[in-house]
Amino acid sequence: MLEIKNITKIYKTYGLEQKALDKVSINFRKSEFVSILGPSGSGKTTLLNIIGGLDKYTSGDLIINGVSTKKYNDRDWDTYRNHKVGFVFQSYNLITHQTVLKNVELALTLSGVSKKVIREKAIKALDDVGLSKHINKKPNQLSGGQMQRVAIARALVNNPDIILADEPTGALDSDTSVQIMELLKSISKDKLVIMVTHNPDLAQNYSSRIINIKDGKLLSDTNPYDYKKEEKDNRILKKTKMSFLTALTLSFNNLMTKKGRTILVSIAGSIGIIGIALILAVSTGFQNYVDSIQEDTLTSYPLTIMQESSDITSILLSMRSGDKKSNGSDDVIEEQYITNMLSSVSTNDLKSFKSYLEKNMNEIKDDVANIQYSYSVDPNIYTIDATKKLSKVNPSNLFTSMMGGNSLMSSYSSMASVYSSMVDDISEVVKDYDVLSGHWPTAYNEMVIVLSEKNTISDLLVYSLGLRDTSELSKMVNSIMSGEEVDIKHDPLKFSYEDLMGVDLRLVLPTDTYKYNKKYDVYEDMSEDESFMKKVYEKATKLKIVGVVSAKDGVTSSSLNPGVVYTNALIDYIINQTKDTNIVKKQLKNSEIDVFSGNRFDKENNKYAFSFEDLVKVDEEKLKNAFGGKIDSSTIENKTKLAISEIESSISIDTTPAKTLFESNLKTFMNDVLSVDFQEDKIDELVNNYFNKDDVTSKLKNMEKTYLIPVDTLKNSYSVLIKGLLNAYLNAYKVYLNRVGQTFNEEVLIIDDLKNTVISSYLESALINETEEKFANLMTEAKVKSEVLTKVGNLTSDLANSFASSFNIDASKIASAFTLNFSEDELTRVVSAMMSKTETTQKTNLIKLGYQDKEEPTYISFYFNSFDGKEHFLSFIDEYNKKSDEDKKINYSDTTGILMSSVKTIVNAVSYVLIAFVSISLVVSSIMIGVITYISVYERTKEIGILRAIGASKGNISSIFNAETFIIGLLSGLFGIGISYAFIPIINSVIHHFTGNIPLSAALNINHALILVALSIILTLIGGLIPAKSASKKDPVEALRSE
Repeated sequence: MLEIKNITKIYKTYGLEQKALDKVSINFRKSEFVSILGPSGSGKTTLLNIIGGLDKYTSGDLIINGVSTKKYNDRDWDTYRNHKVGFVFQSYNLITHQTVLKNVELALTLSGVSKKVIREKAIKALDDVGLSKHINKKPNQLSGGQMQRVAIARALVNNPDIILADEPTGALDSDTSVQIMELLKSISKDKLVIMVTHNPDLAQNYSSRIINIKDGKLLSDTNPYDYKKEEKDNRILKKTKMSFLTALTLSFNNLMTKKGRTILVSIAGSIGIIGIALILAVSTGFQNYVDSIQEDTLTSYPLTIMQESSDITSILLSMRSGDKKSNGSDDVIEEQYITNMLSSVSTNDLKSFKSYLEKNMNEIKDDVANIQYSYSVDPNIYTIDATKKLSKVNPSNLFTSMMGGNSLMSSYSSMASVYSSMVDDISEVVKDYDVLSGHWPTAYNEMVIVLSEKNTISDLLVYSLGLRDTSELSKMVNSIMSGEEVDIKHDPLKFSYEDLMGVDLRLVLPTDTYKYNKKYDVYEDMSEDESFMKKVYEKATKLKIVGVVSAKDGVTSSSLNPGVVYTNALIDYIINQTKDTNIVKKQLKNSEIDVFSGNRFDKENNKYAFSFEDLVKVDEEKLKNAFGGKIDSSTIENKTKLAISEIESSISIDTTPAKTLFESNLKTFMNDVLSVDFQEDKIDELVNNYFNKDDVTSKLKNMEKTYLIPVDTLKNSYSVLIKGLLNAYLNAYKVYLNRVGQTFNEEVLIIDDLKNTVISSYLESALINETEEKFANLMTEAKVKSEVLTKVGNLTSDLANSFASSFNIDASKIASAFTLNFSEDELTRVVSAMMSKTETTQKTNLIKLGYQDKEEPTYISFYFNSFDGKEHFLSFIDEYNKKSDEDKKINYSDTTGILMSSVKTIVNAVSYVLIAFVSISLVVSSIMIGVITYISVYERTKEIGILRAIGASKGNISSIFNAETFIIGLLSGLFGIGISYAFIPIINSVIHHFTGNIPLSAALNINHALILVALSIILTLIGGLIPAKSASKKDPVEALRSE
């Protein structure tokens, strides 16, 4: 039962008040047909809207089934309209973009019932009004009467208690009006029907009660109702709610009525998405390329920990000026960059670390694909070259002669070697290579040739296989080192795979190149004795080249160096063979004595067992005959011993004077050359001019006079070292400029502090120390050799002169009485072995002989399964360092990781900047979509009123427009991604045109695409929030009046 109690409605406009209803009180029965009559403006529709909950009364009370509505909130009124009231409007108020069935279903969707029930009830309601055959038509396909029946079906579908009809026949013809009135009359049998009309005849003929209103006041009531107080209806009604799917359907159907505009808006909104997507595609393509290189580096460039390690990581990081902070004062503080860089070499205890690895292998077994232990033992490989001469092709002295003897330097020089080893487990390696001929090595003496390209072979490899005159290469290198031009031209050679695999290579054990000298207990180096080495070569182990391979197309980083590759089984074979030789056993047994020279390693209290008497053999009989037989043996013995003793005392094999002179001159030359500024491209000219000066030439001639080394040889040697110094200073100068924020031009200025630091560090380097030692040995060896030969030649004339006054002498017989016990070459080897002063230890000697303790590798290489595995392993090393003493800690440098990370950082920075610029278009798009949504709100105002009339809440209205912006955002995102994918092939064509064979291709990650679509949706939702909120606040009465 519905009760209107003293309801007053006042409209306020600009300070003016208009009373639409004035204390109106009416009681309605549960089922009756009530017509409300009155002139226009009398308050009929206002009363109807208040009963329907579309408008709120100013005072009074509306009581429904005994329940006051004074405390109703918006949600309560929404529920009331949906469950208790059904509206029938003069203008039908159907949603034009929905089908007849969907219009009727709409009220039910707010009731929260299942889809099946919704459909069944909607079809039944339409069947009840005679429209079951028209359920799939749109409203504009129906007649006026049919549309009003649809409105009545929509009002009835929720089975409300009250039907409110506002001029339901006002837009219909007479016959149709009668049909509608008959329909309403039949409904009134079970429900309360309240109709507002201007037609008294219709009211008189169909209504059971007529109420007249004028100027907001009740004039008459033909059948008033006095009721007894009823019990309150305490049933809890379901709150209305609209699913987001319903909101999407409404918005989608609305947008489909404006396809052109929707598509244009979506494309406009997609411009920013296209820009970001293409930037991300290019960035992702580059990062994929970098990642692929990094993936390749997992096998090509393993993490290597060496006995002597330079902390490259700290050096690279220290160059980042952005990490430095001001010291807060005006003082200029020295940055000891060069000193730190040159002193960053440390020693790793790999023996302890190897032991730790083997004990904790389970912890890293899933991270590490392969662990390779490498040793300093290098196979001595000989061949007969193209000129039929015996030639040593490995190790090559061409590149290593200028390197220091430490493991750090030797590891770098090995990069220039044609011969190198492969990993033990080649299962991953073979995937990257095509076998052009033969097969992979399976035995210790088998090797393969790795070509850089399928049909080409480098000239260095040709020389290293002995397929050309190997001495030519030495001449070329020497010429270049001397600053001379090289002019050797050959026609390119052609080889079949069989030719390459047929090269005769032999493994010569290092121990086989030494011969023991019992007299002096030293080992003579026979490697320069051609006849001796040919005999060794004939007996040496044959090495077989069993295959020729080349990297597959598309492989960017090869794990094998081009050249000749052998297995580590060959190194094991060398170590196992040499450990049983006498020289190695002797050196292993005695850790204090150098087996090569017989000297102590500490070089203290060394006594050379060298005796001049051992060099000369005296034939006493011939000597006696030379003096006419007038001299006895005792006289001869005394005289010769005296002469030999005088000669021996005058010969010295101490290399210290030679080394001191060489170093002194070198320091002088260094300071002279670095006394004036120079240009980067004129270093060669500067050095050549300096060594042509008279005073410099004079110094070199004095050295030649004392030590018999030709001036040209000295000049070339010093030139190479001085050029190295100038390049070292040049690099240090560039670093200095970078630190002080200056730009380098061709002029190199001399800065005293920088100059002194570079010279000091250069002189202390392994390169200079080894060079000085070698030259000191060479100079002293030449001097001693000359002195021995000269003094032996003079011995006969000295003796002749001593006896000249007493005897008749035959000079020719005296000369034949003295002979050398050694050949000239033997003399050279013995003197060289005994006076060797190279910094050696038991360990370096054993490595020189081809032996190394397998528990103490020179370096360890780690190959990883993944980047995560690599990171976990680095944590494993850090954990080991925490547990270890200072001298056991491991230093390593992940240079590849740092460089790749830097490249990625640069690419990301550029990408972020570009994205920031493009994002401006997204903001503009969001604003545009907000404006478009405002227009849509204006266009759908009537629909807003209809939805509010059937019980939709303010939140439901917001959801509808949010759904619309969601659809536009989704379409914009999809358009943007689709267009981007269409552009990617074009972009790739441009990239490939400029980058050539680099496998760099733009690629839009599907995750990035989905994120961009989501971003588009979020931005459009944000852009539509304000218009959606505005729509929800619209007055439903005003909304229904709009057209």
